[in-house]
This record gives sequence, structure tokens and C-alpha cells, in this order.
Amino acid sequence: MEPKAPKPFQRLRVLLVCTTVILIVTAAYFDFFSATVNIYAIVGKDACFLLAYACPIIYFMITKDKRQRFWAVFGVFWIIIICLRTKDEIRDYNHTLCHTQFGVPFNQSRRERGIPTIPQDWQMELKSDTEIVWKGKNKAIGHISKCVFIDSTCTDTFEIDYYNLKPLRGVSRSLSIAEEAYEQPLDTYICMYDFGDNHRQINKMEADSILIAEKIQKDY
Repeated sequence: MEPKAPKPFQRLRVLLVCTTVILIVTAAYFDFFSATVNIYAIVGKDACFLLAYACPIIYFMITKDKRQRFWAVFGVFWIIIICLRTKDEIRDYNHTLCHTQFGVPFNQSRRERGIPTIPQDWQMELKSDTEIVWKGKNKAIGHISKCVFIDSTCTDTFEIDYYNLKPLRGVSRSLSIAEEAYEQPLDTYICMYDFGDNHRQINKMEADSILIAEKIQKDY
């Protein structure tokens, strides 16, 4: 039977247990219930996990318990796990921040940069490290989607706008217009006209003429 700890150590144990519980509850709150996600919340949450693990080590060191070595060795792995977790969460947060800055919440910024805005009722359909796709709702004819391509520094390299045109003699038609990086001259366009299985590259003037003839608003 383990001997009863002296009263000062008992108080220390209660204090550290309470501290551990508070730290775990705080970390769990940031992880599952907090509506605010930012760098400070991520770092604060994982710091709480690290400090919660440090509490028993502090107790064992003060009481000179032999279990302190095991907890210390295991603590090294715990620190590595938390650091890797923090790195992944910050990376995911930066990706999310990057994705949103090219969408509806940043339409004013897009206007200032001369970038076409995203319609308010469009939804983000796909997002990855290199590509973001915005799509309209149930739109058979007209501007149906926009694909934004980004690089590793969260800079847009080019965007592609997709338009569905009215079928001609029962054959489907579509138009895609790609605009290169906005640091380049704004006449850098690549336009593709699809008529059934036939694909043909056209110039910007021809693309504009098609949209005007189809009475489709130009959003690029």
C-alpha cells in the first residue's frame, strides 16, 4: 500500500489536479465549441494541452517520485505530437484564410484589384492547395462557375470562367475564358469555344461577341 503523502503534498496534488482539469477544459472548448478560429486560439489550445501534461511531471519532481522519469520520457513524445498537431492546424487555417480571400467575403478587395466579383449566391464547391472552384445554383445557361488557381504563397496565378450557351441544333455549346495573373496586362486571355465534341481557341473579341449575341452578362 502506497504511503499517504504529507499534507503539503496533498494540497499541491489537489492544486495541480484542478489546474490540469481547467487546462483540459479550456483546450476542449477551443477545439470543439469556440466559433472563433485564429492563430491565437490554435496556439493557446495546444499550449493548454502541453501545460496539462506538465502538471503531473511537476508534482513528481517536487515529491521526488520515481515515476517522474517515465513521465518525462513520454513527455518528449507528447511535445512532438502537439507541435506536429499545431503545425497542421496552422497550415489548415492558412489554407482556409487563403481560400476565402478570393471569394464572396472579399468582393470589395476584388473590385479594388480589378478582379471580377463572385456572385453573392454562389457557393465554394471545391478547394485544394492549388485550386478553388465557385459555382452558381442550378444555372443551365450563362456564367456557371469560376475556378481560381493559386500558388504556394496564396497568390492567384489565373482564373477560368465557364459559360454554358444555348444549344444549337441540339448540340451543346460552352465557353471558357482564362485570365492570367492580374499583375500581367489585362489583355492576357485564353478563350476556348466548345461545340459538341469540337474545341476551338478563339480570341477575346470573338468571346465577347458570343456573349453579347447570347445576351449573357460578361463577368471577367
